[in-house]
Amino acid sequence: TVDGCAAAMATLTHANPAVECVLLSLSCPDAFDFLATKRASMILHHVPVIAIAATPGDDQELRALDLDAMDVTFRPLQPELFLKRVRNVLRLSENQSLRRALERDPLTGIFNRNTFVHRTARMLRKKNGEVYQLQVWDVEHFKVVNDLYGLATGNRVLGAIARNLDVQLRGVGTYARLESDRFALCYPARLYEPGDLLQSANQCLEEMHIGINLVLYAGVYQVEDSAISVDQMCDRAYMALKIIKGRYHERFAYYDSTMCDR
Repeated sequence: TVDGCAAAMATLTHANPAVECVLLSLSCPDAFDFLATKRASMILHHVPVIAIAATPGDDQELRALDLDAMDVTFRPLQPELFLKRVRNVLRLSENQSLRRALERDPLTGIFNRNTFVHRTARMLRKKNGEVYQLQVWDVEHFKVVNDLYGLATGNRVLGAIARNLDVQLRGVGTYARLESDRFALCYPARLYEPGDLLQSANQCLEEMHIGINLVLYAGVYQVEDSAISVDQMCDRAYMALKIIKGRYHERFAYYDSTMCDR
């Protein structure tokens, strides 16, 4: 039993991954703040929540489900029925955990390459006239960070980039760690200028104060031919990235056909 959203999040963060399920009384003053905060956490949003409401018929049930509660039950609780609901939620959560392990990069928690390819292809098939951009990012001097400061610091850098992508693109685009220090993202072009996303991520790296100047560079592919594979789109964005790397006055470049010709 924990009182307050901040205390609950601190307890859950400290105990993760030992916590298998959260039982949340919606009569607690901060119950919906807790659901919203947990939902926004890349580390904790997969932990299942069973919400307990006072009476059916009000909007609490819908609000809890909208904030990703996995189930809602009502007082007075019937112990045997409630236990079965908990068991079902745990069983479903186990299946989701297996799926998550296959879909996600284990270090950062965002999609891996295979999932990015499949999710992005599905998104582009449904684009309904929307214009999309695909970017590939690379961190300048990342190997130097690992050599000078150790893998733990390098992992912190990768985690910070992933969290920034999650904040900027969750629900509106796809994003993944492809391998090592390389990331990919795809989003509706009307939402962001390429430099906006890079500036936000680079600002996060500056605020880490690692002791070395880390800079993200991007290659940008304007999705004109959605018939080609997402892997090919990434390759084209990477062609543009290789041209721009090391040019400190420029942070990104667009792909064009002359790059492929060269």
